[in-house]
Order: sequence, then structure tokens, then C-alpha cells
Amino acid sequence: MQKITIENIGPIDTFFEMDLDKKLTILIGGQATGKTTVARALYYDALCDYVANTESNTSKRQIENDTVEAIRKYLHKTYNDYKITIDPPPNTYYKKQYPIYVPAGRKTIPLIFSNYTAASRINVDIFFDEFLIFLDEIRKEHTMSLQGMLLEEIKNTNYQIDESNAKAAIDLIENILKGKYRYENGNERLYYDGEASIPLTLASSGQQEILYILMVLFYSLLVPKPCTIIIEEPEAHVYPETQKLTMELVARVINSTGSNVIITTHSPYILTSTNLLIHSAKVENSINSHETVIDPMERLNPEDVSAFILERNDTFSFRSIIDAETGLINAEEIDKVSEIIDSQMSDLVDLEVKHGL
Repeated sequence: MQKITIENIGPIDTFFEMDLDKKLTILIGGQATGKTTVARALYYDALCDYVANTESNTSKRQIENDTVEAIRKYLHKTYNDYKITIDPPPNTYYKKQYPIYVPAGRKTIPLIFSNYTAASRINVDIFFDEFLIFLDEIRKEHTMSLQGMLLEEIKNTNYQIDESNAKAAIDLIENILKGKYRYENGNERLYYDGEASIPLTLASSGQQEILYILMVLFYSLLVPKPCTIIIEEPEAHVYPETQKLTMELVARVINSTGSNVIITTHSPYILTSTNLLIHSAKVENSINSHETVIDPMERLNPEDVSAFILERNDTFSFRSIIDAETGLINAEEIDKVSEIIDSQMSDLVDLEVKHGL
């Protein structure tokens, strides 16, 4: 078991510790409790690990080293005395994808891309800028349909792609997006009915927010090697059912590639959707039945999931919100405000009755 400890960085004036071997880790907490700080530290660690243990050609390795150094300088300048340690330290060579950090604020990306050449960096947050450069590369593959991309990948690579799983992922993606994404002549468009389409800049904020998460997850399926994928606020601007479908897609990526996914969220639906997939594994993997509630590729083994709440009162603290007995996430931790609302509503009703209103 490998653990990471993050100390003295931003709101984390004590320390945060988590198991790096978990396939899915979910972080919840109020504003300014350290979720993004942890996410960035985890990305930096995964990037350093990748560069240290994965072979690259000379020109690519220089770019990777430059990125590591830029993030190191950013962290040092911003946090000065921060400390990130791994125990035990990684020391083996393995084949892994370049880590991917999906930042919040994704609905600004279509507007940025409409006035942006990714070959030259712009003055934005370095983590956001890294994602823009990554997206600029993978969106060039989207001149064809997702089905076409899948067939091309099967035809032209030696990767062992689970075709039925990838096709199920395509169905999920198109259901989530309510359309089909294309990159044509340098422009991003969403197609609806046949040939009808609109520029991505005119799509709903929810479609703009979720699109790039879907692109990352599909890319990870087409290059089926383990990857560290960090996603901030997948629930942003999207309907609860969409959040559920997104977690099903995340589970497919985890189960087919062995990737590690870290999610920061404020949504109880992300937690309850995850619980459904965990409970399915607990129940359906234990019985021999042809009746299926949850597809086997969407089930999450309880031992592969961790979840934490990050808190700040006088100092930073964190605790697991996994129930030790059931293996499920205590989803009510993120929705305590409902208890307050219910209590105050009850008090108002009492006043209403008392005064005959």
C-alpha cells in the first residue's frame, strides 16, 4: 500500500494523507477547505512519478521536464514550505499514461479555443493551461464519430481494446451530451438531428462543462493503460441524471484500464450514484444470477473506493466518510444543510399554526 502525505500547502496547515492504491477517491468539503489544493498536489506527484518511471523520446521528455519544473516553481512560489511525500517511494518502471488534470471552469474553454492557439501559452493558471494544450491535441481526433475513432484505434494500434465496453461508453457519452461532438476546420460543433448543428460556444453551459470530461474519459478508453485522472466538480451545471451517467462512465474507465480517478465534488448525487455502483458490486458480484441491475463494467468494488471530507475550523482536518461496515460513502455528510432547512421549515409551520395564518 502506497500513501501520499501533503503538508503545509494552502489551507492544509497540518497534513492530508490518502492511499494512492485506491481506484476511485472522492473529496468533499466546503469552499476553501483544500480540495483543489489536494487535487493539484496529487497531479504534481503523478506527473513527477510518470516522468521518473516512463520512457519518452528526447523532445517529449524535455517538454515533460519543463512542465514539472513550471509546476514546482508555482507550488514553491505559492506555498513556499509545502511538502509532498510518498511512502514507500515509487521505484519501479511501469507503463502508464500521462496524468490528466481536468480543472473546474470548463465552460470557458470553447470561448478560449475560439481565440486561442494552443501552441503558445497564454497567461492563465498553469494547471488550466496544461489541460488546454492536452485538449488541443485530442480534439483533432474528433473530426470523425466516436464509433469511427474506435474502429481506427482498433485497426491501427496493438492495444487490447474491449470493443463492447467502448461501444457502451459511446452510448453513455451521446446520452449524456444529448448530441455528437465534432471538430471541423478548427471549429467545435455539436450535432443534434442528422446534419443540424450549432457552434459549441452556443451550447448549454452544462454541455460545455461536461464535454471535456467525456473527451478525457473516452481518450482513456482508447489508450487502455492505467492513468491518474483528476476531475474537479463533474456536477457543474448538469442535471442529477447526467451526474449518475457520468459516474457510470468513470467506473467503465476504471474497470477497463486500471486507472486511478480522483474527484472533487459538492454534489450528493455524485456520492449516491457511486454508492449504487459500490452496492451493486457487493450484491451482484456475490450471486450467480442472469438478472442484472447494474452492468458488471460499471460496478465498483468497495475496497477500491475511498472518500474524505476536508474541513477547516481553526486548523485543517480531514476524515474518511466511508462506512466501515457497509463500504458505502456517508452521503449525508454533503447534504447536512437539508436537515437545517427541514428544521427551520418545521419551526415556520409551527409559527404559522400558532398565529392562525
